Amino acid sequence: MKKLLAIMLTLVMVLGLAACGSPKETTAAPTEPPKTTEAPTTAAPTEAPTEPAPAEPAYTSLGLNIKNKTGAVINEVYIYEKGGEAGNSVVAAGWKDKDADKENYEKNIYIVREAGAEFELKVVFEDGSEAKKDLGKLEMYTKISMKDGTDPAAWEVELEDKAEDQAAMALAVAVGRTADGFYPGYELIPVELKNKTGKNIVDFRFYEEGGNKDAYNNIIDYLYGEDGNKMDSLMPGKAKEGGMYLFKCFVRPHADNYNVYVKFDDGSEMTYPIEDWFKPDGDGHLPNEISLKNAEDKYDIKVQYDDGDPEPLAYLAESLAKGWTTDLWYPVYDGVPEVDKAAFEEAKTELAKIIPGAEPAEPDSTEDPGEEVDTYVGYGLNIKNKTGKTINEVYIYPKGDDKGASVVEPGWKDKDEDKENYEKNIYIIRKDTAPFEVFVVFEDGEEATWELKDGLSFYDKLSMKKGTDVTQWEQEQEDDAEVLAALDALEEAGVTTDGWYPETVDLELHNLALNLKNKTGKTINEVYIYVGNEDEGKSVIEPGWKDKDADKDNYEKYIYIIRPDKTNMEVKVVFEDGEEVVWQVGILYNYEKLSMKGGTDPAAWEAEENDDAEDIAKMDALIEKGETADGWYPEF
Repeated sequence: MKKLLAIMLTLVMVLGLAACGSPKETTAAPTEPPKTTEAPTTAAPTEAPTEPAPAEPAYTSLGLNIKNKTGAVINEVYIYEKGGEAGNSVVAAGWKDKDADKENYEKNIYIVREAGAEFELKVVFEDGSEAKKDLGKLEMYTKISMKDGTDPAAWEVELEDKAEDQAAMALAVAVGRTADGFYPGYELIPVELKNKTGKNIVDFRFYEEGGNKDAYNNIIDYLYGEDGNKMDSLMPGKAKEGGMYLFKCFVRPHADNYNVYVKFDDGSEMTYPIEDWFKPDGDGHLPNEISLKNAEDKYDIKVQYDDGDPEPLAYLAESLAKGWTTDLWYPVYDGVPEVDKAAFEEAKTELAKIIPGAEPAEPDSTEDPGEEVDTYVGYGLNIKNKTGKTINEVYIYPKGDDKGASVVEPGWKDKDEDKENYEKNIYIIRKDTAPFEVFVVFEDGEEATWELKDGLSFYDKLSMKKGTDVTQWEQEQEDDAEVLAALDALEEAGVTTDGWYPETVDLELHNLALNLKNKTGKTINEVYIYVGNEDEGKSVIEPGWKDKDADKDNYEKYIYIIRPDKTNMEVKVVFEDGEEVVWQVGILYNYEKLSMKGGTDPAAWEAEENDDAEDIAKMDALIEKGETADGWYPEF
């Protein structure tokens, strides 16, 4: 009974496998995921082709048992067609032999290979040495015993005849996750999923354009929290705030366009179109993020490449390496055996409980950690004044730090006095640390300090109630969908309530308050200030900006933006008549004035320091207010 009792360990063995590569693409995108051994149906041609199209290779499922009894640590194992490419390893690096690890020296793996082909085994040991063995034709339930040292002449390849061992291999095949991430005819697509609609999603399906959404699994059926408990919906927001960002893959037919279908917990449905998934951006990157923004507008969706590290790049790389899929849907190939349904469902459940990217790896304690750098986080909070008194100031800050600026205006009345405004949604950026303090100054001069011992989280609601005794005040997670959506909107806008941003955020970003002057003789509709040869971003002015001769009162503007420090910048100007010019302005400094004068030739334009005290005061006020002219802020 040992093998039957250990059937679930098959899953654990499968989970420890090595990096996955990109599978081959199909020549045409099927409308529904078929068995890849079936030829797609096509319409009768109007003219007979000069020669028949080459037949698609037939693939079959192979459940194998491999054992490391070599006395050495194995880093890579490849099983590939003789004369062909090795593909991806079917094990993770550091696979110990039986003497070193009696629990894990044996693995049941699932691979898909061309039917009837002859194969070769290649093993790479930890010391860099290699060994190869001719496997011949492979069948379901083949066991490969690498034993008696590293000489493959002593290794054995034979069929397993024990029913319990066959059951373990069959289960690995039935679950559908291959050991090397090879799914011929399909793409393995890594995606970071974000729900920012403000609603809970109870059904989520990703499918190719023209396909059938119901051919795939609902990801909610396989959504488990880090605690291993089943989740009944995908809540808006990150995992630590009650929701979850997902960093996993889909296995799908290659297609130009895909769709996301969702059903919300209120019964409403939406299908979001995703175009040109495999079209690189200007930097050559394919998209890796899908962020659903709006439950009512199918076009309010962000599909882009996110270069964050570890989120999402490291987490998605981990998902690719370990073959984590979001909906546990895999294509079915020939040769899949019947398995016990209860064992199958349990295996799927155990696989679904693994949540990638929950915590970054701990640094090696033997290495010099170097200078400690502060990290910052954006917090969307709901605060309530139910104290019975008017509040003039509220400060929220890490304990021991400077209080900073108040997050409320003076005269904030309590619920009894003003039912419309006693509750506020705010967005602030603070150090990622604990504990936090809330310092409150009432209108009558009384003060109170409330320590948030458990730290601070996005979507927290801070209820100051039942008077000024902070022991009666409550900190808890907000669960109102409307409030969650409002906090998400504040985060998306990026404007902090207190106008404070870290000075050294994102390495070399800095504040730029500038004085712009239109003395070109023409009306300007757009002005972009950006790093040379990179994305222009958004215009820093509104259309219809007249020049000095046409409007002496408004030809001059003061703007505040955030840009990389000591980086060559460009200014692109679009005039009302459609003419465009690009001014290679070079490095910009705070308080500079950019005089666009003498016509539309940038050679005559000037960038120089503005030393006028009145102008500097106006620009300081913009920095203090914290609202950028183009609405761009660093992400936290």
